[in-house]
Amino acid sequence: MIEQGVQPLNEPVHLTWAEIHLDNLRKNVDNIRRLCSNKQKIMAVLKADGYGHGAVKIALFLQRLGIDAFAVANVDEAVLLRKNGITIPILILGIVPCGQMEDIFHYQLTPTVCTLETAQELSRAASARQMVLSVHVRVDIGLGSIGVLPHQCVPFVEAVAGLPNLALEGIYTHLTTAYQEDDHGVQRDLQTFDSLLLRLRQKGIDVPLVHVASSPAILRYPQAHYQMVRAGIILYGLPAIHAPSPLPFYPVMTLKSKVVFIKDVGEGETVGYVHGYRLNRRTRVATVPFGYGDALFFFYLNGGEVLLHGRRAPILGRPMMDHFMVDVSHIPEVKVGDEVVIIGQQGKAVLTAEEMAERAGIGRLNADCVCMLTQRVPRIYIDSRGFEERRDEG
Repeated sequence: MIEQGVQPLNEPVHLTWAEIHLDNLRKNVDNIRRLCSNKQKIMAVLKADGYGHGAVKIALFLQRLGIDAFAVANVDEAVLLRKNGITIPILILGIVPCGQMEDIFHYQLTPTVCTLETAQELSRAASARQMVLSVHVRVDIGLGSIGVLPHQCVPFVEAVAGLPNLALEGIYTHLTTAYQEDDHGVQRDLQTFDSLLLRLRQKGIDVPLVHVASSPAILRYPQAHYQMVRAGIILYGLPAIHAPSPLPFYPVMTLKSKVVFIKDVGEGETVGYVHGYRLNRRTRVATVPFGYGDALFFFYLNGGEVLLHGRRAPILGRPMMDHFMVDVSHIPEVKVGDEVVIIGQQGKAVLTAEEMAERAGIGRLNADCVCMLTQRVPRIYIDSRGFEERRDEG
């Protein structure tokens, strides 16, 4: 038997939202600068909608802070930034389709080149427009994704450097061994990369911007900082290495919702889809309007907790597309409309993105699972210094 205890919700607000704390983003930028020398530039990585934090608002804020450049995955992400007031350089980390080359020139973007055919096409297009286009070459050292293999690199860069109307501005690689915290492997990969740079200099090619260090290498390997670093997950206060960080980084996102329904469910009843989770005692159940339609990683969530009144409340069964249920039997003061923290801090209690990632079976260092947050979750931007905005709809 189910006894209902429901209170109306009259507040005209979102029931689920993500708070983006720009004070913490500012602190993280300051600490990245402390880890780097004054000569090194910072490229902020904004792919996947700024790791779910909202690329446009994050980019506008970082541009005000004096970040040197942005990196995105594809042309569409870059165009969105340009259309919303971003003026600093934007590097496309992925392949540029032929059909989007016009956007490269119109929006003054910086493409990655790793095939001679692409470089030649860009050169022809730049020459036709009487423009000089900056490009970066990506070298594949161990990732196995896009990029020029080390033994092909020197002749390839020579060929690109010789093409008219192209300016070889940068060369970079992704240091996969840094994610494994493999000191020997990092040293080996850097020696391979440094050997390529030396051979290029011997041929009279000195590339202005060399960038190798993403978040793990920024934290652990200063010898990989070169002229510029690419800051991704540490910008957002997410873990990049297993070892303690040399400086603190603060989570930028707090994910919140509200209790929308409360009922008492009898022993032996089930909660959730199909046969669901069977209760072994009479349970006070609160429903929260958040599910895998709001964040895909919730589809894989096995167990886990949320925060209510500064205490942990266990999730019952597997979340649904639009809701999940929690056991609040031990928190008798819970009522409809109470704030629920899914990721973040409430009082002295804390639930981290890495804990959620582990519960979803994707591992602590995949706490960038927040990039799976969908567009139906509003982002609210909060800054004690006045940059406080709501993310535009759509």
